[in-house]
Amino acid sequence: MSERPRTELYRQERYPREGEPGPEPGDEPEPGNDPFNPGVEPGDDPFNPGVEPGDDPFNPGVEPGPVPGPENNQGFNPQNPIDIQNPPPPPNERVQPGNNPLVAVGLDNLRMQAEQVGDQANNAPTESKLDTFNKYLTVVMGIGALVGIGSNIITFLQYAEARAKGQSGTQPAGLTPEQQAQLDQDITKWINLTDEQTWQKLSLLVKDEQLTYPQQFLLLNFLSRARSSGKSWSWDATSKNDLVQSLAQEFNDYTMYTKVWDYTYQGQHLPFDIGAEIIRLALVQKYLVTGGG
Repeated sequence: MSERPRTELYRQERYPREGEPGPEPGDEPEPGNDPFNPGVEPGDDPFNPGVEPGDDPFNPGVEPGPVPGPENNQGFNPQNPIDIQNPPPPPNERVQPGNNPLVAVGLDNLRMQAEQVGDQANNAPTESKLDTFNKYLTVVMGIGALVGIGSNIITFLQYAEARAKGQSGTQPAGLTPEQQAQLDQDITKWINLTDEQTWQKLSLLVKDEQLTYPQQFLLLNFLSRARSSGKSWSWDATSKNDLVQSLAQEFNDYTMYTKVWDYTYQGQHLPFDIGAEIIRLALVQKYLVTGGG
């Protein structure tokens, strides 16, 4: 089977030409050099070329965390105390390429860069990621004060995601019956949040805790799975790119979260997982392409 560049494979899958089939299963490209900066050696830190590979983008000088192990179906890695992997492209999204194919290619490139950011954020030291999700569980979900969370926070995230998907999930160990009842009540409230309420709470979290863009990636990657609506969404590449570029111009990251909800396409608000992808792309455009922030 002939080899095709990764961008071309992704472009065919999301923006197929008329009569042209998408990539076949197992037709994965071989990893190569960085397509965004050919002069950077593989493994260099795209955020700060002077930082040695493996340094923590949240706090340089901190020793790197555990080495990631095999993936599982939930996007968690059981060999990493808190591992949140990049979500796949939203399966419910269909993007029409429009008259200018370069717009679609530009979106493909942004998403590839977003995957790199997600990988680097996920490989940060465990303490940094625990801090990020403790803030989320406390501020947004209201369960951070429960005794027994600590470094076992991944079990709470897995349980919350399973409940959000209508599954029973595995209850976290070490909780009293009263604490388990309170946890279930808080998770139910979280599940019942509307998309508008979720975006508002995320905006306040990013603002009040001054979350960095890698920290935001961790949360968005988790929520893309946990709150995926499965709602079909079809639009054109130009409209999608215009929204990405508009949000990337926001001086404060937290305003992206309310504005992505305010946006409508043909009278409809974006499904949550589509909105999460838009913010990830806007953060890449802001910090890595235009050098904002």
